Amino acid sequence: MTASAPPARAPGRPVPLPLLAAAAALAALAATLVEIDDPDTFHHLALGREIALHGLPTAEPFLYPLRGAATMPPPSWLGSLGIYGFVALLGERALAFFPALVAAAIVVVLLLDALQRTRPPTWAAAAGAALPIALAVETMRYRVAARPEMLAVLFLALTMWGLRRLEEGRPRLLLAFPALALLWGNVHPSTLAGIVPIAVFAACGAAAILASRALRRPLPFAPPPRQVAIAAAVAAAGLAASFANPSPSNPVLEAARFALSALRLGEGGGAGGGVALESVTRFVDEMQGAGWLVWTSPAGALIALAALSFALRWRAPRPRELVTAALFAWLPFGAVRFALLFAVVAAPIAARNLADALQELPERARGLPLRATAAAALAALAVASAPLGMQAPHIRFGTGLVPGAFPVRGADYLAAIPFDGRVFNTFHLGGYLEWRRAAYPYQDGRGGVPPGEADAAFMGPANPVTFAALDAKYRFDAVLLTVPTMSPGFAQALAASGRTDDWVLDRRMWSLVAFDDGGLLYLRRGGRYAALAARDEYRVAVPASPSALPVSDLRGAIAEYRRSLAEVPTCLRCRRALAELLQSSEGAR
Repeated sequence: MTASAPPARAPGRPVPLPLLAAAAALAALAATLVEIDDPDTFHHLALGREIALHGLPTAEPFLYPLRGAATMPPPSWLGSLGIYGFVALLGERALAFFPALVAAAIVVVLLLDALQRTRPPTWAAAAGAALPIALAVETMRYRVAARPEMLAVLFLALTMWGLRRLEEGRPRLLLAFPALALLWGNVHPSTLAGIVPIAVFAACGAAAILASRALRRPLPFAPPPRQVAIAAAVAAAGLAASFANPSPSNPVLEAARFALSALRLGEGGGAGGGVALESVTRFVDEMQGAGWLVWTSPAGALIALAALSFALRWRAPRPRELVTAALFAWLPFGAVRFALLFAVVAAPIAARNLADALQELPERARGLPLRATAAAALAALAVASAPLGMQAPHIRFGTGLVPGAFPVRGADYLAAIPFDGRVFNTFHLGGYLEWRRAAYPYQDGRGGVPPGEADAAFMGPANPVTFAALDAKYRFDAVLLTVPTMSPGFAQALAASGRTDDWVLDRRMWSLVAFDDGGLLYLRRGGRYAALAARDEYRVAVPASPSALPVSDLRGAIAEYRRSLAEVPTCLRCRRALAELLQSSEGAR
């Protein structure tokens, strides 16, 4: 029997596939409808709006240090335009539904792929799919955001499903991959993620055919030569289609450099990767490897489950699935953002293996319903795994912004002035400034800065020496920073030092004029906005410093925090500081 033979009808009670798919889609939608905290979302919205209003840009439209640089459009221009189109049609309040709807579509494709061997699907097959797909959804919760990447993940799921259908002698879906790659390459520069599994199919299939001929006996996992030829041709055509992109950056080569840099297999900067790539791989958390912590995540649980599923089916090896799963399992250890790619690849494979293992169990053993018990256990484990996707406290059900994730008050202030000077901003705040049209930022989440400025840009005022050099070059009119965090030990040491000044910026040079949980906005005292800096200054409040610090003017601080709450009633930092100051005032009487 070859890999292309149609699957046998599995024994057991069938389950309505449309009902199962609808339930899975609704569950995925509910699990991934979370509050917005991804800063790149707003950069894509701003870029999509720029394209919709003015056409494809040919030069940098946002970052003033790079204005005019011929780096546009980016390879993902179509993805940004699609996200903006969704918001333009439904409104910004619907933004959180974009990735949730894509996630629901991904889960439906995973389910169809997982149940492909059994038609109609049985409850045993559904139970085998429950746990792997649940772990994939839980992995997805950590990456769900209105970014082109979500569409790329959907394209990867479709590609894997197409490979499964090819194995069953139905190649039409996979034959559409070159057209999909043309779209994919303009939505997100990650088409290699789809080309690799197809190439693995062709390589493993060719190796199995050669091994069969050498051994002079058929191997059960050796596909027909026609399938190998189709896979090889589709991979080559898909690779060629991926190059059709108006970006000055080659999307295929950029994706390869990005992956190699993230996995620490190549140089991140210089001619090989660029300043932006070096900055992203060095400073962005999602580009760091999780190490052994992978095993405490949903992706780690899925790696273990996939390995177990292959062990249970060791008598019926499927080399191409094993090689593909192993290649993608390596990715999360290099960069946590790639965990979702592994989950989408591995979930249907593990689901099919588990379903086959369940079907091989006897219906009953010693009078007990063995197969039904095992299926119920898998379903129960799927429900019990839910906490793995809830470990990050900021990921919670909702459709608004995560409180404190964005400098709403600072952007409001800059937009109201209106501001047309030079602002230094924490890098992940740049996209929000772009979308709000509050200011042209110095940097954004893409990591692009002039050569030699990456370290100073990332550290900002936290390194006074490098920031002073950066300020001397640009003469910033404003500084917009995230509220810094500090270890308890550092906070105690700072409090014990007796300092009452702002430890973020020198108040002799900078005036704090607006703040909330998401950011601190300072204006230069002697700059073009000196009058506003004097008029709107918070003279006593030091929101970035630990509450244990002494207050030089208790009454003035109470008045200023009351003012801050009048400006931003939802500011938790302001409310907490005011409560502590009022308590201190009562104690001093």
